[in-house]
Amino acid sequence: MSYWQLAILVLLATLPIDLLLVWIIARYAAADFFNPLAERYPWRDPPRDAVRKNFLSFQLHGFLNFSFCLHAAADDRFIHLMPAWLPRFAGARPSSVPRSEIRRKLGPDSSQLPSGTIGPISLRVSAWLFDQAAEDRA
Repeated sequence: MSYWQLAILVLLATLPIDLLLVWIIARYAAADFFNPLAERYPWRDPPRDAVRKNFLSFQLHGFLNFSFCLHAAADDRFIHLMPAWLPRFAGARPSSVPRSEIRRKLGPDSSQLPSGTIGPISLRVSAWLFDQAAEDRA
């Protein structure tokens, strides 16, 4: 058996396990972040003039980093959070969170993902989201 045949065999043997692991992690994001927000803050369609930002990253529990898994739109009353395709495939649902429910944690941030809360959930998320929510209170 040549080296390239062995490499293909190893790839075919490990690929299903890798895909299953990615799906399990996406299910966790859906169950721990997206769906609790969707139950508490039902989805409302954002207006056409809403400011949008796609492929934001967020981090749960300090160690689970979900890069490029969040789309957001901001209007005058809500920040609309929409899961990207992978969490959506795993069952994640969108939500429309009132701006007043999004709080940035005070203090210095050593990361590009500042800490804060969205509703009852503590996380680290793109500063853009906190800036959009703060515009309403300014």
